[in-house]
Amino acid sequence: MEVDGKALLVTIFIIILLAMNILFGMRSSTASARLEEAKEVVDTVMVFIADRGYYYHFPSCQKASSRDYVMVNQCLKEVLAGQIVEGAFEETAFQNYVPDYSDGYLVIKNTLPEDEFTSANFSLYLNNQPIARGCDTPGVIGPGYTCRFTFTKPCNTGDNLLVKYNRERAFLKNC
Repeated sequence: MEVDGKALLVTIFIIILLAMNILFGMRSSTASARLEEAKEVVDTVMVFIADRGYYYHFPSCQKASSRDYVMVNQCLKEVLAGQIVEGAFEETAFQNYVPDYSDGYLVIKNTLPEDEFTSANFSLYLNNQPIARGCDTPGVIGPGYTCRFTFTKPCNTGDNLLVKYNRERAFLKNC
């Protein structure tokens, strides 16, 4: 039996193609399994983001969806860095300063279900001028707890009261 060079070459080529097909098929199934696992993880992360209300407090979380991995990643980075606290607080009480009658006060509540804030890191500004440092009560402002600022300058119509946490805007009130 004589071996034809062309037939041998074609047979080797077919065997190589068959081996590559099997190899790429295995890699493809592995990649598909990993993709399904990644989708499950991202879905879990999205539930975590929703449960803690981060959609309302972090701009990138508002844009994130379970199939936009880049935005989910950005959202998690913002959440973990704690870069933005704006929107994490709501006003629960306010009284303007009345000379010779009563001090003014502003009370804000932590609306984040998991996050805590240190009282001493808050500052209150009236028209961008500092008027109070730290909450009236020292310690930690946990979920659902409030921070009260007392001030002795009137907040007139058109003025604003700005609360900052670690130099980041946490709450803004227009008088």
